[in-house]
Amino acid sequence: MKFDISGNHCSVDLETLDLVPGGVIFSIGAIMFNVDGLLPGSAFSTIISVKSCEGFGLTVDQETLKWWEKQPDEARKVLTTARYGVADLLQFALGKFSHYLGQQDPAGIWGNGASFDNAFLEVAYSKAGLPPPWNYKKNKCFRTLSALVGDSVAKPDGDYLVKHNALDDAKYQAYRAVSIFQELRKINESQ
Repeated sequence: MKFDISGNHCSVDLETLDLVPGGVIFSIGAIMFNVDGLLPGSAFSTIISVKSCEGFGLTVDQETLKWWEKQPDEARKVLTTARYGVADLLQFALGKFSHYLGQQDPAGIWGNGASFDNAFLEVAYSKAGLPPPWNYKKNKCFRTLSALVGDSVAKPDGDYLVKHNALDDAKYQAYRAVSIFQELRKINESQ
């Protein structure tokens, strides 16, 4: 069996205030990668106004908010900006993300969980009256990819990344996916 690992892919991560699609998204981070590594200059990051999200009917789960309040200052910095600082309105942030994806034209949109990142984005686009900028066939699940190989493929050292920062989490996922893709390329070449 040959594995299709061709093309450029997008690793996307969100920071949210709920655990189910339809929740507030206060940050989107994304980066492009392929089997050879992360693509230089392809990072995307935006902070979204919590009030703007709530204005479109996106929800805040109080337990999730309490969890965020217990996170280190560096992780909470983006949430503070999204709640009290200057942040993008939801429609504008989604428009920027659509433009980014349109320029990149990824083969796959890799979220961390089949029912999380991509599903959250699809609901947000719908609530904002915008079409999602990708075909449903491009939805990919990083969590499933990672689970398939378990610890047989080394995990990247992510000590230099801020946990629960959307762009840093997207980078970590992409680094891990590259390692897995490289193992799949070896399998392809041996067949």
